[in-house]
Amino acid sequence: EKCGILVRCGRELSSPEAESRLSTGAVVRELDLVGDRLHYARVRGAGPEEGWVSLRLKDRALLERVPAEGLESPHMPRKLRL
Repeated sequence: EKCGILVRCGRELSSPEAESRLSTGAVVRELDLVGDRLHYARVRGAGPEEGWVSLRLKDRALLERVPAEGLESPHMPRKLRL
C-alpha cells in the first residue's frame, strides 16, 4: 500500500502523476481550489513542492484545514495539513 496523497501535475484527474506523493503530516498553502481539487504549495513535510491533489477520496477527507498561527506567517493564505 502506498503512503501519502497522490499528486498530479495538473488539475485534471487524467494529468500526469508527480514522481512522489505528498507525505502524511505535510503542511500546504492553498494556491487555488476548483471543486474538490486543490492546487497547493508545500510549506513543510515531504513531497512535491507544488501540485494538485483531491481533497477527498470517496467519503474520506484527505486534508484538513488548520489555523495559520504558528505554522509560518499569519499573512499567508489558508493552509491545509495532510
